[in-house]
Amino acid sequence: MASFLFTRVLKNGHDSRFDKVKTQPHRFVIYWAIQAIWAIVCLTPVIAVCAVHPAAFKAGLGLPEVLLTDVVGFGLFGVGLLIEVVADWQKAAWQAKKERKVHDELFITRGLWGRW
Repeated sequence: MASFLFTRVLKNGHDSRFDKVKTQPHRFVIYWAIQAIWAIVCLTPVIAVCAVHPAAFKAGLGLPEVLLTDVVGFGLFGVGLLIEVVADWQKAAWQAKKERKVHDELFITRGLWGRW
């Protein structure tokens, strides 16, 4: 989740995933463009809903009825978000223990991370 990555960057002072490409402008632009495209794709449904005029909502013309597929979609989103939040929390706890020298594992293999 973004909050996990933001907290990590604040703590470390940089994002090591971009250390190699920051010095190569052509590759960095590609990374930036892909992130921009991903943000636009994720934002498109919100823009579509916000584009409906408020009067259409009042008249009941704004959105179609909620279908079973809508409920399943929102449920999947909720489960996915929960899994991501728990996995980020587990990884942060694992990293804190690694920094305190409680273990010397190269990568987390416990919790949700150990399931895949």
